[in-house]
Amino acid sequence: MALSVRGDAEWGALLDLIGRPADLEALAGAGLAARHAAHDAIDAAIQRWAGALPVEQAEAALLGAGIPAARLLRPVRYNQEPQLAARDYYQELDHPLSGPRQFPTFPMHFSFETDHAVFRSPAPMLGQHNDEVLAELGLGPDDRASLAERRITGTKPLGGAS
Repeated sequence: MALSVRGDAEWGALLDLIGRPADLEALAGAGLAARHAAHDAIDAAIQRWAGALPVEQAEAALLGAGIPAARLLRPVRYNQEPQLAARDYYQELDHPLSGPRQFPTFPMHFSFETDHAVFRSPAPMLGQHNDEVLAELGLGPDDRASLAERRITGTKPLGGAS
């Protein structure tokens, strides 16, 4: 979680919220310089308090006390973020290996009148389009088969299981 204590009023509110721990009581009326010097002790006290609560509850308590705070998002949870979902930031694609998954799109939309879908398909599998590309380059079926036979093209990495 990230939080910011911008002045004496928020500092007092933070101390009240975390139960005025004894190791910080000497800092109750201290100014900014003293609080900066005691940074590690303050962080430890906040960790003790917040560590006993679900992060959403700690965030709500801090915000309720007038202290700017926000939980940090881990990449694995980005697609659960309500703001991103409300902005249609994710697009579901069905990948042949992993199945249906949410993929991030552009972070901004220029018009709500247009379709926000960015991708037409998931990332291709290795060699998935070999025949199409090589045919477009003018190689006939025999030439394409020869390249595959000689392992110049393929659908598995060299050295992998065959």
